[in-house]
Amino acid sequence: MGGTSASVTQTSATGPTMTAVQTSASATVSSSTSASTANSTLGSVGGASTTTSATTSTSASAVASSGGGAGGTGSALPPGICDNEERDGDELGVDCGGSCPACVVYESAPPDPEYVVESGCGTGVASGDSFMCSRSMVFSPEMIQAAFHDWGMDDPPFVYGVVGHDPDVGGVDESSNTCCQCYQLVFESLGVVGITPPKSMIVQSFNVYAGGPKSFDVFMAAGGLGNFNGCYEGNQQYASFPSEGDDWFQGGVRASRYSQCTTGEGPTVESIGSQACQDYVKSQCDQLTSVSPEVQAGSQQSCILTNRPETLYHDNWRVLAKRVECPEALTRVTGCKLAPQGLPEANPSVQTAQAAQADGFVSGYGTTTMQDCCRSHCAWDVNVAQGGVSVDPAYNRFYSCGQDGLPH
Repeated sequence: MGGTSASVTQTSATGPTMTAVQTSASATVSSSTSASTANSTLGSVGGASTTTSATTSTSASAVASSGGGAGGTGSALPPGICDNEERDGDELGVDCGGSCPACVVYESAPPDPEYVVESGCGTGVASGDSFMCSRSMVFSPEMIQAAFHDWGMDDPPFVYGVVGHDPDVGGVDESSNTCCQCYQLVFESLGVVGITPPKSMIVQSFNVYAGGPKSFDVFMAAGGLGNFNGCYEGNQQYASFPSEGDDWFQGGVRASRYSQCTTGEGPTVESIGSQACQDYVKSQCDQLTSVSPEVQAGSQQSCILTNRPETLYHDNWRVLAKRVECPEALTRVTGCKLAPQGLPEANPSVQTAQAAQADGFVSGYGTTTMQDCCRSHCAWDVNVAQGGVSVDPAYNRFYSCGQDGLPH
C-alpha cells in the first residue's frame, strides 16, 4: 500500500501575505450506505457497476436539497434508483430530480472580495472561523452535478475533486504557482488484490506544501490530518469527527487499514466490499456531524463513496497526470477560474495507463488523501495571482466557508 505524505499548510496569519496555516497529509476515506438494506446496483461513478447487497439511502444531494425527504411524486421507488451515482429513471441530474429529491444548485455568486476571515486553523489573533468548503470534496453533491453538467452524460466520464499539489516545473507543470490549475489523473496501480483502477479524475489545485511535487493530495471527508486541524479543535468546522480521522499516518477513515476490511494476506476487493467492512466504514463516516445538514450529509457521502471497492479513491494510487483546461462547472463549485491557457481539454477516452502514455501524460506521480478543514492557500486572491497568472476577475480564488457551509 502506498504510504502517507505529510504536507504543511498555509493560510495567512494576517492575510495572504504572511502564510501560516493550511493543510495536507496522506489519508483515506470510506464507503458504506445507510437506512434500509436492499439488493441494489452500486453505481458507476468512478468504476464498474456491481450488484451487491447494500444499504440504500437518500443521496447527500437529496438530503442537502430536501432534508432527506422523498422528492417528486413521493411514490415508492425501486431500490438504488436515487443513490446509484448515475442518472436514470426520470431523474434530472445524478440521483436527483424527478421522483428523487431535488438537485443541489452548485453555482454561487463569485467569491466575496470583502471576506477576509482568517482560517479556523490559525492561532491567537490569527484564529478565525473560515474553512475549506465541503462542497469541493470528492463525491460532494455539487461535484457530482458539476461533472454531469460539464459532460452531458448520464454516467459522466470523470470524477471531480480538488488537490494539494506542489509545482513540478519541468514535469507536469510550467510554473511555480499551481493555484487553480487543473489536471487529469489516470489511475494505474494500488496493491489491493482485485481492485480495478477507478474512473479518471479532473482535479483542481487548491493548496501547496502537499507532500512534494510528485504528489496529488486529494481532498475528501475524513481524508487524514496534516500539521493543522480545523476539523475538531479550536474553532472547529464539525460538531463531531471520527476519532480515527486524526491519525494521518494511517490516512483517516480508510477501508484498507481496518481489520474488518482485510484478510491474512492484506485487503482484497472482496474484503473491502464485504458487508462487515462497509458497515464498519459507515460507522466511522457517520461520526462526521455538523450544525449544517448539508455539510453533514455531503461529508458522510464523500467518506462512504470513496471507500467502496469500485470507487476506492481513498487510498494511495500511482497515477499519470496531464495539465488541462478547467471545466466550467468545476470552477463554479470551487470559485476559481484561470484565464484560458491554450491547454488541451480533458480527454474522456483516456481511462487507462496505456492510453495515458499514448496521449502525452507524465508518469511518476501518486495520490495521497487529506482533510484538515483549514482555509486553503488558494483561497487568497494574491496567492492565485502570484507570478502574473491571469485570473478571471470575478472568480479569482477558492471559496471559503463558515460552519454553515455557505461559500464566500
